[in-house]
Amino acid sequence: TDTGTTNTGGVTPQANENLPDIGATTGVAPTNGAAPAPDDGMAQNVVDPAIVKEIREAALAAQKAAATPPPQKTDEQKAAEAAQIGRHKEGFLARVEERLKEAPQS
Repeated sequence: TDTGTTNTGGVTPQANENLPDIGATTGVAPTNGAAPAPDDGMAQNVVDPAIVKEIREAALAAQKAAATPPPQKTDEQKAAEAAQIGRHKEGFLARVEERLKEAPQS
């Protein structure tokens, strides 16, 4: 039976040449590119949630600082937008009134 030792996990021969002996903490077997079996030491690689939170907050702050604020609307733009909303509202109410007239009365 195949125990999976021939499965390289999708590592191509070209990439397999670069993987072994590169000083990575989780290297691969030079013969087949298979990853080593996990051991109890794997749990030591867990990142403290406080550090993750700190990095996330720093990234969000940097993103917010780098973002350019939207341009302010002129009074003319505000008036045009209000007029457009008013026309939309009037059209909507007219359609509702029309549907109410067409609806069967009970």
